[in-house]
Amino acid sequence: MLFFWDATLLPVKSEKRDGRHARAERTHQAIVNALLDLAEEGNLSPTAQQIADRADIALRSIRQHFASREALFLAAAETHSQRRVASAVIVRGTLKERVAGFVRARSLVLEQTSALRRAASLEEESSQTITRVMSGVNRARRSEVLRAFDKEFERKSAKDRKRLVDALDLASCGRSWDAMRREMNLSTGDARGVMETTLSKLLAD
Repeated sequence: MLFFWDATLLPVKSEKRDGRHARAERTHQAIVNALLDLAEEGNLSPTAQQIADRADIALRSIRQHFASREALFLAAAETHSQRRVASAVIVRGTLKERVAGFVRARSLVLEQTSALRRAASLEEESSQTITRVMSGVNRARRSEVLRAFDKEFERKSAKDRKRLVDALDLASCGRSWDAMRREMNLSTGDARGVMETTLSKLLAD
């Protein structure tokens, strides 16, 4: 078995390909990061030129890396999901403990995803793919409610259970969070307090 080799024998073309691949990956990520940064700053629908300027690349590079605006947005959503802190749903403990844990985790995720969520709302009408992605996010959000408060649902009839899940889902969804933060100008702490109070009242019956 050989433990060393003569570096001069390595194929030059392979090294060049690796270098090009690495540069392409950096450019790809720079474009995605530019879109996310612009969205965080409030520019929810940036032009290709604005994205290129922020990424410090040529405009044509965006077209080379992404076939469509939709493809770029989906890549940004994937990167954002990797960045954010995963929400941990507490399924044990008293109702008070579970509500507090749920609100703590949910509010963190909603605050982190606010800009991208609002950007997605601008794209949904023209993109069936993004609509499907957002529907999947909504289903996952609802399933967290079901897991966290399954004990409380057991005592309800099918009709009452659905109404309660709908109410809890609405009270803890992104649109409600954005309304509290942007329209009512509540701090994150105050918005968490409102969500916790609302969920506690709904589950108290």
